Amino acid sequence: MIRAAILALLVLVATAHADRKKAEQLFQRGEKAYRAQKFLAAAQSFEAAYKELPAPELAFSAAQAYRRQYRVDSTHSEYVELAVKYYELYLNEVKSGGRTGDAADSLDDMKAELRHLEKTGKLGKVTTDTVPMLAVAVELADRQQAPTKMREIDDTKPTQADTPVKTFVDGKPVESDVLLPVKEGEHIVRGEADGYKPAEKRVRVLAGVPVYEQLMLEPLAAQLTVETEAGATLIVDGRGVGETPRAPISLDAGTHVITVVRSGRKPAAREITVERAQSKTVKIVLAPTARRRAVPWVLGGAGGFVVLTGVAASGALYWNGQAVDNRDKLAAGNQTQDVLDDYNFARTYRSRALTSVYIMSGAAVAIGLTAAWLYYFDSPSAEGVKVVPIATPNTAGAVISGRF
Repeated sequence: MIRAAILALLVLVATAHADRKKAEQLFQRGEKAYRAQKFLAAAQSFEAAYKELPAPELAFSAAQAYRRQYRVDSTHSEYVELAVKYYELYLNEVKSGGRTGDAADSLDDMKAELRHLEKTGKLGKVTTDTVPMLAVAVELADRQQAPTKMREIDDTKPTQADTPVKTFVDGKPVESDVLLPVKEGEHIVRGEADGYKPAEKRVRVLAGVPVYEQLMLEPLAAQLTVETEAGATLIVDGRGVGETPRAPISLDAGTHVITVVRSGRKPAAREITVERAQSKTVKIVLAPTARRRAVPWVLGGAGGFVVLTGVAASGALYWNGQAVDNRDKLAAGNQTQDVLDDYNFARTYRSRALTSVYIMSGAAVAIGLTAAWLYYFDSPSAEGVKVVPIATPNTAGAVISGRF
């Protein structure tokens, strides 16, 4: 028995929680419609929320929305009767505080309007619709607002959505957020907005059970083309995305850091901002590193030593020829001391020239290898590269900092 009671209590608690959650969702939808001056849609959402959770603040909000809708479209006397109904529900629950003063004043106005409609024969009858009803709402994924607490709706300054949305039922355009009569059975609802992926869903509608279907639209990615040197590596927000040239990069709307790294070039970073569905091109010019700039000079030095090696080799050949000639004379015999001195002199300078050849050629090779090392092993890293905002009285921008 106790176990059954506990289970029943848990079911009640779970149901109450579910009702409140759904009521909160409907309230938020109604509040959004109210701010956009769509009072009928707001009234229907508040009314549906009240059916889920009969809270006085929801009754007041429904009454306000019906009253405002009647001021927009006075051909529907049922809006007056519904406003009176929900004002009275609110005042029956809230005896003081809250919005009792506003509710009482508005209730008097609506009752006076009812008497006028009755005298003129324009008073209709509030009917309970049993025909299937369907409302389609659209939410933009990147524009979702934080949930607001359920409360009595106020008449603060209205807001208009800056991104118009379109809603469709079975391919026919319909007003968003408003309950509309449809045939019982399955229907295809669709939502569209510029810069967003369309969303479509199949829903089933039954008589006497209004369906509030909400579609979430995801923003279309921006397309970024980076123009820079071929063979450079592209890094977006710290993640490598390939080498240039490449197809445009898909990016979420917002601010991103684009880093370009290439052998022999200083890493370059740019902070860019893109909007949804935007096509943008950014040109990034790469500057040579200090090593790469030094390569021509180092190669020039190696070339200089090659020239000196050639000069020294020419000298060695010359003095070798002189030594050979004098050696042949000495071999023939009967030569003066001057011939012997010339032979020794030529041999000495030939040795010096050959030593110079070895030294100069070795230096040329060493310097050439240094140039090759500077060229082929010049691969700067993007690690530590940062885009740092700067601002002065005359300008603003960003600089790149880090170790290359």
